[in-house]
Amino acid sequence: MVNVQIFFCPSGNKGSTYSCDYGFNRNLCPDLRTSGRGQMLAEIKAPANVFMCLDAGPYMVSQGHIASPSGSFWYVPGCWDPACDPDGVGYNSAHPLGGFAQMDYKEGRHNGGVNVGFADGHGKWLASQYLMGNLQHWYP
Repeated sequence: MVNVQIFFCPSGNKGSTYSCDYGFNRNLCPDLRTSGRGQMLAEIKAPANVFMCLDAGPYMVSQGHIASPSGSFWYVPGCWDPACDPDGVGYNSAHPLGGFAQMDYKEGRHNGGVNVGFADGHGKWLASQYLMGNLQHWYP
């Protein structure tokens, strides 16, 4: 039997099974419905420095969701930049963030940061501000 609870962040949105839990780095684990295979560990130059999964709005995120969240849940928690998005609804979004997603995007989940699992298997808490300023961790 598989314990599916491991896929859900305890601080995520309890009312949703589709968003506000953990998301995989799209650069390592592409959407297999539309693209090829994910990255092999041997193909990653510095696996201890590459994000594999983290607290997120959707099931899959990329560095673009920090700089430009969109849709009703495509964002990284706590990465709101009030200078670019004064209302906190997502930049250039035809479907603005609302409810838990908007709060999560603006405030984050874990004391201003997110839990990150790296490609080498270790995990650590990082400040959302760190994610915003260090986009190199998204690339294998």
